[in-house]
Amino acid sequence: DGGGNWIKIDSDWPENSGLYYLSSVNGILYACPQINGSGSLYISEDDGNSWNQIHPYWCSKIVGYNNKIFSNTYGISISYNKGANWSKVNTGILHTSIYDIVSIGDTVFVNADNGIYRSINKGVLWEPAESGLPKRTGTTDLIALGNKLIALKYLDGLFTSDDMGE
Repeated sequence: DGGGNWIKIDSDWPENSGLYYLSSVNGILYACPQINGSGSLYISEDDGNSWNQIHPYWCSKIVGYNNKIFSNTYGISISYNKGANWSKVNTGILHTSIYDIVSIGDTVFVNADNGIYRSINKGVLWEPAESGLPKRTGTTDLIALGNKLIALKYLDGLFTSDDMGE
């Protein structure tokens, strides 16, 4: 109907909660509703018709590939079982404030408070991926568009990389 009619699909969430983040990975919806600054991870495997709380983990961004999901909760964490269990994978990232997580193929990128990092080995090791970007300000947003990275640098402009941030 072209967006003319909308149906509320969050009846399984806590009452009076606000949605902090919503993501879709391999046909599964992940949502992080919050009440008074704390929240949990919920999933829906039926297009949002029903939701299950799978972890009391507060999260804000989720990205996935090859049946793994990454979250920027308390640094970078990885789950191999749809978010039920998590392991930290921060090696090589100097700070743990992570703002964006994106993937291109099997390579995962994060936008941290001190730069952009990439992992080519499932988050085991992270390396800087911002060669050629100005250092004056932090990266405000990071997105993947096809095989390109696009970074917005506050006060410096919009930048693109088609070589994985090399």
